[in-house]
Amino acid sequence: MRFYLVYVMVIYRAKELKEPVTLQKQVPNHSLSIVLTGGSSFTGAGLASELAKQGYHVKACLSQSMNSYAGYQAERIRRLPKTVQILDSLRSEQNHLSDLAKTLPPSAWIWHHHWMQNYQSPNYDWALFEKTCLYPLASWVHSLPIGSQIIYSGTFFEPDEGGHSAPSTRTPYAESKALVWKHLQDLCHQKNVLLKKVVIPHPVGSLEDSTRLTSMIVKSLALTKVFEVKTPQNFSDFLTLKSLSEAYAHLIQDPEKLILRPSDQKKTILEWANLILEEVFVKRLNLNDRKILTPKQQTDQTPKGYINSDPFPGDWELVWDDYAELAKKLL
Repeated sequence: MRFYLVYVMVIYRAKELKEPVTLQKQVPNHSLSIVLTGGSSFTGAGLASELAKQGYHVKACLSQSMNSYAGYQAERIRRLPKTVQILDSLRSEQNHLSDLAKTLPPSAWIWHHHWMQNYQSPNYDWALFEKTCLYPLASWVHSLPIGSQIIYSGTFFEPDEGGHSAPSTRTPYAESKALVWKHLQDLCHQKNVLLKKVVIPHPVGSLEDSTRLTSMIVKSLALTKVFEVKTPQNFSDFLTLKSLSEAYAHLIQDPEKLILRPSDQKKTILEWANLILEEVFVKRLNLNDRKILTPKQQTDQTPKGYINSDPFPGDWELVWDDYAELAKKLL
């Protein structure tokens, strides 16, 4: 009998973690403030903006002084709604977030910041990751007042997420994200803090860094009239920032749900590039001389990619409008 109960619990937990969820609409309770780290990043600033528009009291934490940011980061901060309270010069490695937690009432903390420099490289700086993201966790969690909750910003690059768990597909960055999650699980169990997680797929928006895929496609088509897709059969799961924020809001409000894996546009890279060509350049800019090119033969014939499971459909018309404005500035 005991074995049967354990077996049922394991099967139930597996379903909780991996199967698509059927979400019931939550009645928003905006009494719980949201504190978000990584507020200058593309997704961090986007989350702060969208959650504030939904009526939440949002505090966006920055690691540097507000006036020290430039480029896309400065523009993201400038566009934050005035209702977002900006808290700058908070260094996690100096326990500033722990000090902040001691001064605040119970809140929903979105642990979003992470060491991102060279995140795609095998030479990812593990020491700086540990210093800024891993070592500060214990002090911060133990400083949270009773009644707080944590929503961890995970990624579908993590091992056992996105459909890929083979060691050959793991990067140092992916391993680092999984390690933070593991440490948070241990610490929150010790402190009895409610821990949840949003597994972020491929968020899209016009204020993303210029090295991101969609931005590269738009800029290449605007400036050179062509974009070559080198891995046309690879795939990803594209999501608007508004849909991503809705996943966070749902977790904050739902006392039972612990993990969400928001998903929307599941497309190959070739399909995605052609969609951008059609929506931005043909429909909105009336430019029919742009082309998407593909190599005659892929060097790796095995398609690679990451997919989430929980539907969060978004309004893409506004996204395409923003990219069209970006493209017009480049023409």
